[in-house]
Amino acid sequence: EQCAVEVAQSNADFLLLIPPSKVRTYALPVLNYLDGDIIPLGSDSVYNSEVIEKYGEEASELGLQIYISWLPDPNDVTPFEENAKQLFSTDGLNWRTQSSYDATSAIVHGIQRLLESGDEITGASLQGRLSDSRFAADGVVGENSVKFDRNGDRDLRDLDGQIGMIVQVEETPNSTPENPRYRFVRSVD
Repeated sequence: EQCAVEVAQSNADFLLLIPPSKVRTYALPVLNYLDGDIIPLGSDSVYNSEVIEKYGEEASELGLQIYISWLPDPNDVTPFEENAKQLFSTDGLNWRTQSSYDATSAIVHGIQRLLESGDEITGASLQGRLSDSRFAADGVVGENSVKFDRNGDRDLRDLDGQIGMIVQVEETPNSTPENPRYRFVRSVD
């Protein structure tokens, strides 16, 4: 409560929530005390079921914005999602699943290329292979969707917003006053 009061007194427009995951539970109650003049922004540690289960109404009304790397699109299910649902019998795919899959795919593909070329497999040779402008591995959003630039950062230029996005909380269509339900959706500009 004190945090919300101090933010309001400082004439801030935004409140950035970047709690470590272990203490997220202590940071989220601030949503109960913010007024509509302050927009809460969150790091990926705030992207959690606790937000929609305990603070969905507040997060929705305040316009909480969270940056994550990926959100499944229910209208465009990828082959990765179909295979993961079959293999693991879960719909619990999230940005962590996507990041882990894409990273593993890049490493495996890079090592395969090193083996094919007869090069020694070292951290440096793998990094060199991954940052090669011709390197591409299949990822969650499609074939050859995992690429890196010279600095080793993910190259997102050809992905049209499929990787890296801002999400917000909205009430679900099947929500009722007696049983309100919320979900994360892509934020609209």
